[in-house]
Amino acid sequence: MEASIGLLGLVVLVVLLIAWLLPSVGSKVEKKQSPLAYVEGLNFLLDDKPDRAVEAFMTSLDVNTDTLETHLALGKLMRRQGHVDRAIRIHQNVLARPSLAAADQHLVHLELAKDFMTAGLLDRAEMLLQEVIEESADLRSMAQRYLLELYQDESEWQQAIDIAKSLLQSKYVRSQPEEKKYITRLVSHFYCELASQSQRVGDIDSAHSYLNHAISTDKLGVRVAVLNAARLNAEGNFKQAIKSLGKISVKNPAWFSACLPTLLESHEGLFSGEGVEKLWQYLKEKSPSDLNAREVMFVVKEFVARGEDQPEKLLVAEKILQEYLSKNQNLELSNILLGLQLRTTVFEPVINDSSASLTRLHEELGKHIGSQKLYRCEQCGFSGRQLYWRCPSCKRWDSCLRIEEVSA
Repeated sequence: MEASIGLLGLVVLVVLLIAWLLPSVGSKVEKKQSPLAYVEGLNFLLDDKPDRAVEAFMTSLDVNTDTLETHLALGKLMRRQGHVDRAIRIHQNVLARPSLAAADQHLVHLELAKDFMTAGLLDRAEMLLQEVIEESADLRSMAQRYLLELYQDESEWQQAIDIAKSLLQSKYVRSQPEEKKYITRLVSHFYCELASQSQRVGDIDSAHSYLNHAISTDKLGVRVAVLNAARLNAEGNFKQAIKSLGKISVKNPAWFSACLPTLLESHEGLFSGEGVEKLWQYLKEKSPSDLNAREVMFVVKEFVARGEDQPEKLLVAEKILQEYLSKNQNLELSNILLGLQLRTTVFEPVINDSSASLTRLHEELGKHIGSQKLYRCEQCGFSGRQLYWRCPSCKRWDSCLRIEEVSA
């Protein structure tokens, strides 16, 4: 038996057992379950033989109001264990019963839609969810939530906006301030996605229109601020762009590093040829006693990138690193400093062997650091080297933050 059956599997086993031992009191429906077949189904489930277990339960356990939860629990167990085809069989078997009440049908439709979503059959899932939304007032909000997930997975951003706005009007969301805040932020992200799509195909007017919608939806959103600052830069309004991004360091400091590339563009636009120097000055003035490794690293790498044509910038980068590392520890910054010193120092012949050893050390550290993850999802722990506005694992928005330090 798989160790992964977990708590849900144990709960299902208990529910299945109770469903047979305690049939509904006063039920006039003749009990057709076979005790032997029922126990056999439990044994198949415990022995990790899901196909035979599903067949046994479908044969031995009638579908009615009293056993519906048992069937749904078994289907959920199959889906969570990755047996989506078996979950679909269970739920379709339930729906095949003509005596099933309309409310129960809608509940099964929700579970079957989740099966289809897991299996990638999104068109079929959408059809079921739309049916629940139209016919069931009690389950409408839940179906809309699933449909919202589906549209996001399909990158159908306008449809996602429509369903999210409908959700915001529901009693459930209006009574949950945090949920309302989160869905509002989602709408802003969806407009940002549409703005970015329009920008990529050169439809600047549509891009600006979508961005304005995003701003009106969530004025404090980091992504909105970055996109708006990029627009201001393109219009030559560099000071306003800097002012806009400066608010992020106060309102959302954990996200400020995402603003640095756009901030650099603003400073390069204002101070041609001295953009990196001016950005460094801006960062020091912004938080003179609280510069973090992310900001130092960004500026240093920009100085180093310009060092091929302007060697004096390498010396500036080295000085910045020495000052920072005299008060803080950081493996990646230390390795950058080592690389700069190997690059700029003229070694005496008697220490050529030391130079070669240090070069190898620098290269090995670079490989190690290059394999480190830079962002981690606060929700599920997913990590990666690039920024995702939406976590690829748990699908949560704004949950992947920059890891402060690269571990040794």
